[in-house]
Amino acid sequence: MLVEPVSQLQLLKQLTDADAPPIAPSEPSSGAQEAATAGAASIASMFSAVICGAPIDVAAARYAGRRIADSIAEDSLANWLTTIRRHHEGTYQHCLLVTGVAVDFGD
Repeated sequence: MLVEPVSQLQLLKQLTDADAPPIAPSEPSSGAQEAATAGAASIASMFSAVICGAPIDVAAARYAGRRIADSIAEDSLANWLTTIRRHHEGTYQHCLLVTGVAVDFGD
């Protein structure tokens, strides 16, 4: 199973060499993990606010969004998606689907 993008050479080696070691996913950076935690906390806070009828903390949501954007800019989108996939497979699938829809609308 491949959990992140790999080069064509790595993939070809995996397919043709039965003794090739498995392609190990790289560890997400601590910045990506912290950004994912900030994002998850922000979303949980928003849901709690809605349930309780309290105002949403917009500043906290913006902060989490900035952390995520900074993580992508520093470490790459591939690293961010690996972080999301390790955090929650359903969220990872959702991200891919939303990206596909956004690209479709952009064409």
